[in-house]
Amino acid sequence: MKSIEGRAPETEKSPARRAWRWVFLVAALTILWFAAGEGLTWYWYASHEGKMAVNKVPAGGKLLTAIQSAVDSEGGYQIQDRDIGSTATEMLKCSYGRTLSWSDAYGPSAMTVLEWGEHSYVGGVEDMHNPGVCLRAAGWTIGASRSLGIQRYGDATCETTVWDIQQGALSMHAFSAVFRRFQEAEKVDAELGKYWNSTRLRSVFSGRRDAPVLIVLGYFPEGGAFSSTPEERFDQVMRAAFRNSEAAPH
Repeated sequence: MKSIEGRAPETEKSPARRAWRWVFLVAALTILWFAAGEGLTWYWYASHEGKMAVNKVPAGGKLLTAIQSAVDSEGGYQIQDRDIGSTATEMLKCSYGRTLSWSDAYGPSAMTVLEWGEHSYVGGVEDMHNPGVCLRAAGWTIGASRSLGIQRYGDATCETTVWDIQQGALSMHAFSAVFRRFQEAEKVDAELGKYWNSTRLRSVFSGRRDAPVLIVLGYFPEGGAFSSTPEERFDQVMRAAFRNSEAAPH
């Protein structure tokens, strides 16, 4: 007859097997933890975003065509339409990117339309690719920047920022209008301002994912003797483009 020690469970005789069982248990709990986190995150955004107004913006190509029509109606000439290039497209992870440039009575101007997919989560591109960053690398002198606040074009709202830029004798204003999936609203930042990275936290606390779906960049020269300012001309072209575009949910 075997002794009590001889009848000990097999697991007690195999420390290696016990160790693997613990590894499997920890791995399973970790997977469940991440799955639960993803599920709760999805529910948080879905429940909040369902109450928000969706931005209705035209497709990128349609908007660029509408911009060209607006420029044509104002007497623009030497109009050129070119792709931003595969390198920039890959870097920005955008699905569409083209630039329209022209000349008019004020001098050379240009607008770039960048578009992402309907469910884009490519956040932060508005900080990575804007006139204050990219034109500095291209040799432009970047002056002051200021926010123009929330602008409404058609059935869409956007956050617009303008920079003073200069290269040689050419002085221009550069604009960045950022359209997100949901309409923007004026927000009180007193409470959020005390947090680090409050711009990103604001979107989380409001229950929306803040990746842009469309960004329009504009470059307009100083008016000189003309009364129309670069801000007015950018706004005029944007309003005409959205008015002439068939706005559809992005």
